[in-house]
Amino acid sequence: MEKDYDPNAWYKFTDQNGDTFTARGDDPLVRESITKGLPIYTNEQGEHYIYPYIEQDGNNVIAHIPYWFKTTPQYNEWENIWAPTIPNTEINAHTVSVMNEVLGRLGRDAADSYTTNNDRQFTKTYTTQQASQSPKDSISITNYGVIISVVSFILPAILAIVFAKSIKTRIRQKERFNGVAWGIANGVLGAGIVGLLFVVIAHNSINKELETVKNKKYVTRAKAEMQTFIKVYFLCFVGWIIISAIVIASSM
Repeated sequence: MEKDYDPNAWYKFTDQNGDTFTARGDDPLVRESITKGLPIYTNEQGEHYIYPYIEQDGNNVIAHIPYWFKTTPQYNEWENIWAPTIPNTEINAHTVSVMNEVLGRLGRDAADSYTTNNDRQFTKTYTTQQASQSPKDSISITNYGVIISVVSFILPAILAIVFAKSIKTRIRQKERFNGVAWGIANGVLGAGIVGLLFVVIAHNSINKELETVKNKKYVTRAKAEMQTFIKVYFLCFVGWIIISAIVIASSM
């Protein structure tokens, strides 16, 4: 068996027309091509094939005979014994099926003795790890994964910094702030364990700022808003945990 063959890898092929296409190693055609050194051909409908076959076209047949097969003794048998009978045969589904059985047998016999790799058309393009996705998607999904990871870290950090600075500025100016709105913002846009870490840091920073305020009435009101913030954020965080658990369970 071809040592480079990997059923989980992706391979790029070039057909007889010079067109390229990519297929995974567990495709039967790919396995036949790589392990037996046979090229993959493309018919007029864009379908891929390796072995010779015929198809009905009204009262006639169209023969798809790949070049590699023409270099084998089995092709001579087809040309000299079987093909001459076609003009004298009624063309219908049954006769086409019989002829294809003959061509299939000859093709496989020829493949067993076909040893040259001169027609080798493939190159291994993707590793086993990448093969779990389609060739184009594997690249884009990887990029999106990196982007999502970066955003999921940066966004909560920025949000927590803005939250802390905004509340501390209002505390210095003895202004009111909305604990519900900030709780929702941090709980939704900064959801997750990373977001929780930044929220805790921001919360501690705000509490230290409150300790410097002498106006007890304002401090009491501000602490009440911070308690509201904690409750709203906690509800959002619990919701994030539940949704994450459902997504993980459904993907298993």
